[in-house]
Amino acid sequence: MRKTLSLAEKIALLAKHSGVSQAAIADEVGVPASHVNHFFRGKGDVRSELFIEILKTLNIDVEAIINKEVARLNNLDLEEKKSAGDTFERLVKSFDKTEREAIVEYIDGFAVAHLGTKAKKQTKILKELI
Repeated sequence: MRKTLSLAEKIALLAKHSGVSQAAIADEVGVPASHVNHFFRGKGDVRSELFIEILKTLNIDVEAIINKEVARLNNLDLEEKKSAGDTFERLVKSFDKTEREAIVEYIDGFAVAHLGTKAKKQTKILKELI
């Protein structure tokens, strides 16, 4: 059975494969080499700023990784909204005109009852679409 590597051990492995020594990393981030060694062996903690500096010495851009993930999540949200909108549009188109008008009136009454007069603008747009 393979041992699961800690995050620190994974970073140490990246450093080793990148050919960057612990001493070089320590010099770059301004800490003793023993500090980096302890961290890489999972024996010591580092503050978040130092952690990010260590990653930078290995050409790992944490902000870029986070930005990429945020963009991916935003795209999922957009895709879900588009999918929901497409589904709603197909559903609405499956009704005849009288049924669509009745649905809009129901939505209008519900929205006004729960959201007040600001809902009128939204249902006006909905009426124009249908």
